Amino acid sequence: MQTYRAWRVLACALVMAALGWGCGRSGAESGSEAGSAAGGAGGANGNGGQPGLASTVGAGGIDPGDICGKSVAEVTRDPIDVVVVLDRSQSMAGKWSKTISALIGFVNDEKSAGIRIGVNIFPAAGTLTECDPAVYTSLALPMGELPAYAPTLVSGMNAWTVGGETPTWGALSGTYTFAKAHTVLAPERATVVVFASDGDPCCGACAEEDIDDIASLVQDAQVAGINTYVVAIDGSSVSALDKIAAAGGTGEALDITADVGLFAEKLELIRHAALGCEYDIPDPPEGERLNADEVNVTYTPGGGGEKQTFARAADAEVCDASMAWYYDDPEEPSQIVLCPSTCDYVAQDLTATLEVLFGCATVLK
Repeated sequence: MQTYRAWRVLACALVMAALGWGCGRSGAESGSEAGSAAGGAGGANGNGGQPGLASTVGAGGIDPGDICGKSVAEVTRDPIDVVVVLDRSQSMAGKWSKTISALIGFVNDEKSAGIRIGVNIFPAAGTLTECDPAVYTSLALPMGELPAYAPTLVSGMNAWTVGGETPTWGALSGTYTFAKAHTVLAPERATVVVFASDGDPCCGACAEEDIDDIASLVQDAQVAGINTYVVAIDGSSVSALDKIAAAGGTGEALDITADVGLFAEKLELIRHAALGCEYDIPDPPEGERLNADEVNVTYTPGGGGEKQTFARAADAEVCDASMAWYYDDPEEPSQIVLCPSTCDYVAQDLTATLEVLFGCATVLK
């Protein structure tokens, strides 16, 4: 399973002062909040609430009157900043409109709200120095937050046309210079690059277009914390782009060579992957040891709604379609991992709240 930097765990907040972990509240207040954070009653699996999922532990999670919970840690997602590096070479002529339409659909999608996005095109428009990385250190469309920035993006993208060759090394090199500086300015956000191309790197006066050199460039960015997702459009060498994706920490290229219309679908996958569904387990309160059998994960839909307790699956193999999670290593766990169907559902709710409750017996799937 690939690991994506996207969500992070904040400090433990609501604790029982009576046990010496106080947050300025009485033990009764803290215990009550810790119990209610799990929601529901009974401790057995239920069949409630989320559309499209076979089963879940809904209101039947943990007795709200049970004050076994010692502390609660809220899990929040890192907001993401996306830099799209888009090939606009002459060979894109027959695919350009669908590619731009997919990007427009992505930025107008309400599920993209909160994402910041900027776009670079290569070759750069209106320049004779398209091989020079310095041309790409300022984005063709600067970073802005959705949905407010969507009209500006749409207007800018609709004004572009195709032309020129494929100066991949220069475009990525300059973009990474921008992205690395951006991560310093916005350390609280996860920055990812989406690179989409329909051809092998080439040509003309651009000297450094060897695929291994490009992969090395991408890997250097990945080491700096910037993952790169690669979309292979018809005309590209998928095996070459696979090498770039692997170097960027995302496995392999997303292949749409058979149908450029799939670009929108791949952007959706990238959004989910970038948001991530793997969380570091918070440290237990000082002086305590983590009891892996006394950990529960709760979910509250964005905008309010009933809090639910997700059941724990033994491992990824038994996830099926239920709202569940599992440990990365049952013997020595360091991460909580949402099952795929749970991840897909939660990733669509940008304002959801996830919490980890310590001290109550884990609800099992």
